[in-house]
Amino acid sequence: MRVLFIIVVMLLQVYACNRKQHTIITKTKGTEIITEEGTKILLGKHNSHIFLQPPYNSWYLPNYNNYQPDTVTLQTLAPQLAAKRFEIFLGSWCGDSQREVPRMLKVLAAAGVKESQVQIVFVDNRAGAYKKSPGNEQQYKNIHRVPNLIVYNQQEEIGRIIETPVISIEKDLQQILQQHYTPNYRAAQQLIGFLEKEKPVNSSEWIAANYQHYKNLMRYQGELVSIGRIWMGELQYEKATIAFKLTVTLYPLYSPAYYYLAELSAMQHDKEAAIGYCNKVLQLDPGHKPATDLLAGLKK
Repeated sequence: MRVLFIIVVMLLQVYACNRKQHTIITKTKGTEIITEEGTKILLGKHNSHIFLQPPYNSWYLPNYNNYQPDTVTLQTLAPQLAAKRFEIFLGSWCGDSQREVPRMLKVLAAAGVKESQVQIVFVDNRAGAYKKSPGNEQQYKNIHRVPNLIVYNQQEEIGRIIETPVISIEKDLQQILQQHYTPNYRAAQQLIGFLEKEKPVNSSEWIAANYQHYKNLMRYQGELVSIGRIWMGELQYEKATIAFKLTVTLYPLYSPAYYYLAELSAMQHDKEAAIGYCNKVLQLDPGHKPATDLLAGLKK
């Protein structure tokens, strides 16, 4: 029992801190982390001026300058966006963020949106702080993909563009304002919406009953794993369990979902289940080092 307790503590520490050494440079509203490999990562809240500094301007300026907003759609959007508030969650390390966020900011600027209406938050991608910002601005906002452009009417979220627009940034914003918008990652969004309102009495029966529905919605096999990892980091174990178990039901050969079930079981003191999931991971992926290390610790 003592060994299992130590393992659980170690797993919790993985979610609380970063394993790698780094240097933190304090900014006005956020931080810039330089990893031991020399890579710069922005974290927390920054204003748009940060994009004009190297190395971020190398991807920001070309994508901003080369994008031509849909001026016809913007004429309709402009008065409707004037009273809205926006949050953009992104990763300076993320290719989708590097491409889409400059375009998002150009569209908002072209629509007359003021900088004070937009909050820009950079999140981490390292194992100890997955999709988190130092100020926890992302908490309970289900930021499982970046970039994430959230539109608010006062304090109420009315829609969001997840990772990439479905049609275009302008058309997607138009549909959000008309309340006719369905973002990318429909499976994850539906699971989020369902679990925010209800908790299945029997998760296994619920998964069996909804298997085909989510199979039709899934974009790819890791879609629900991302939101499961967010919930696990927030200690929302029941939600995380459903996300991972639904994934392995849909994709029984997808080893990452089994590994997170192993971690989750260890965090909940279920040693037998954790060992079983580790063995499953190693059956599918014999060279999986995290599962090998976790299993060795569980068996001590």
